[in-house]
Amino acid sequence: MRPLAPALVALIALVASFNQARAEADEWGVSLGPSVLGVSESLPNAQADAQPDTQALRLFWGLEGRLRYGLDDFWQVGGSLDLGVASPHAAIGATALAEVHYVIDIVTWVPYVSFGFGMALRTSVPKAQAGAGAETALDLVLAFGGGLEYRPDRDYALGLSGRYMLVPTDLDRTDLAFQTGLNLTLFFE
Repeated sequence: MRPLAPALVALIALVASFNQARAEADEWGVSLGPSVLGVSESLPNAQADAQPDTQALRLFWGLEGRLRYGLDDFWQVGGSLDLGVASPHAAIGATALAEVHYVIDIVTWVPYVSFGFGMALRTSVPKAQAGAGAETALDLVLAFGGGLEYRPDRDYALGLSGRYMLVPTDLDRTDLAFQTGLNLTLFFE
């Protein structure tokens, strides 16, 4: 019986931690933190000759804010707004997304997956024709991602998130889009 005592104590502690960190329906979460939005684009050659387009990765450094609502213990709906600036020329990049999260909230570390859709705005996007200047692009975005939150208390969490974004309205020029960020989330019932 003595060898089973440590295993029994560990099992009781594990069950207690599951009850302590349970998710709740009707819970609101507000998040804010630094983020980076990356966009890999095909840029037209500035020369008039027949050289191929070049690839460029632009990073927009900024802030992300999120609002989400718990439908039940596993599903959340919400939205996010990400706004950043890239050098040179102070180009602006922003996304506004509506998202659904599937949360695996069983312990202090809370993983989740998400999917959503929305719009992406980029300024100083080179036009398709060489030498034609720059334009602003507003495109549809489909987002797939996830994250991990450290939630030692039911009132707040620290998290890391990331998402891959498909830009179906600009497939010929945008090869890759992604967003990643750190955030502090406050929860309200």
